Amino acid sequence: MNAGGATAVQMAGLGNVNLGPANGVQVAGFANINTRQADGALVAGFGNFANGRSHGVQVAGFANVHTKSYAGSQIAGFGNVATDSLWGSQIAGVVNVAKYMNGTQLGLINVSKRMTGVPIGLVSIVGNGYHQIELSADEVFYTNVAFRTGVRQFYNILTAGLQPQLLADTANVWTFGYGVGTARRAARWLHVNIDVTAQHINQGRFTEALSLLNKVHIGLDWRPARKFSIYTGITLNGYLTRTSYPDYPKLFYDYQPTRFREEALGSNTLTMWWGGKVALRFL
Repeated sequence: MNAGGATAVQMAGLGNVNLGPANGVQVAGFANINTRQADGALVAGFGNFANGRSHGVQVAGFANVHTKSYAGSQIAGFGNVATDSLWGSQIAGVVNVAKYMNGTQLGLINVSKRMTGVPIGLVSIVGNGYHQIELSADEVFYTNVAFRTGVRQFYNILTAGLQPQLLADTANVWTFGYGVGTARRAARWLHVNIDVTAQHINQGRFTEALSLLNKVHIGLDWRPARKFSIYTGITLNGYLTRTSYPDYPKLFYDYQPTRFREEALGSNTLTMWWGGKVALRFL
């Protein structure tokens, strides 16, 4: 423990604590704690904490926390937190949080108030980023809702759909799924979307057998107003099912697409066709 600054290599089985500025390398079995800036490399079995404008790299088995601006990389088994600006990257097994992020976040959950860069994960929430509620229809499900979040370069898609059955004794067909996509600007009011989604199809109760509809969407997103856009595009569909399962729902009633490929893949069957999608999006 140092009551003042430290310019050195610090190594401890439990922890290193500096009450003044630190410059160098800190390695601890449990934690490194710096109440002011910490420039250099911080490596800890559990966590690193620093307060002050700093640069370097932080590696922790559980978490890194920095309360002022930071330039460099945070790498943690669970999570990284930067309460101010971060220039560089955050890589975590679960969650990354930054107030102002300039760089890349890689984790299951990424959160930032403002971002210049790309978050990559299961769900990314960016305050100044890409947020859309989408109402859509395609050749299989006439009623779909999706939430798209992230940034235009890379966003996540959470989707659900319903195919109501008019016959009283027939259960509704429903679906839920996940995807990722990118939106490339063609004009100020026009973007080209490329999305990849996978959704599980069920009838009535949850279908426990393999029932996976995979889609590649390519289309145009036209924005006539500031918080509203209209989308239309084509989709390449690949429906993967178990060959021996007898109770899959009927997908098509009105429109019958041309299935250009249907073949066995081991114990499963892949069926492919071209389709389309139209949507209203609210920003």
